[in-house]
Amino acid sequence: MRREITRRGGQKPCLHIVRGLFAALSDPAGVIAYRPGALERVALLAEDWQLTKDRLAGTGQRMTAVLGELGLTELATSITGLPAVGAAAILAETGDPRRFATARAVARHAGLARGRNCPARSPAGPG
Repeated sequence: MRREITRRGGQKPCLHIVRGLFAALSDPAGVIAYRPGALERVALLAEDWQLTKDRLAGTGQRMTAVLGELGLTELATSITGLPAVGAAAILAETGDPRRFATARAVARHAGLARGRNCPARSPAGPG
């Protein structure tokens, strides 16, 4: 179990989930006829998870490549705590930053700065 989880990019299995899985598989009161179908669904879920991880990694690579094409990788990676893919995501959302008059206008557009028309919000959201 541990080897399969780490092979798929996980760090370590959650022990109470693994124990529950093995308890369910070894329970004689369970419906034995449904166990192969349940295991097949688990396998399909693991395959979907891996495919999604691969697609996400590919998307991140394409986003950072575009950042490089724009000549902004060095500038973006100079911001502490902001990875290149994060900067690429911000640019994808805001578009060309030159359309804004000031850096504050970009921050307000992204919802990161308070202003007269952008009241402070709690981290939990409105209400």
